[in-house]
Amino acid sequence: MRQLKNQQGGYVVLITVMILGAIVTVIVGFLLLTGQNASITSNSVVANANAKAAASGCAELALAAIVANTATPTPASDSQTLNATTGQTCTYAITGTAPAYTITTTGTVTQGTKTFVHRLTVTTSQVTPQVIVSSWQDNP
Repeated sequence: MRQLKNQQGGYVVLITVMILGAIVTVIVGFLLLTGQNASITSNSVVANANAKAAASGCAELALAAIVANTATPTPASDSQTLNATTGQTCTYAITGTAPAYTITTTGTVTQGTKTFVHRLTVTTSQVTPQVIVSSWQDNP
């Protein structure tokens, strides 16, 4: 009769593989969650930059309105949709009289349920023969 040897070496390898698999699963899950958070943060940074660009674009539109209407004491305020695909809109208000106008703009970008807003204030010191911007400030 042959005697069977105790074969416990296979169980050690099996347990080791299971433990390593669990560790790798935890690491992969952590990396996936970290990557998702970085992606969300990156999208927010881009949307905020787009809102700032919308506010700047609106300030340029307001300056163009001042140049086009130098005979008008105070050109009209306006609201624009700059890019309907990205939800990028802006509004501007012009106050004051020539040559000292104050332009207040608001750029807005909507992504899903979040809205990103950026505000600018621009002042002029001369409008003819060319517009001179004396101040261009971001507002919180």
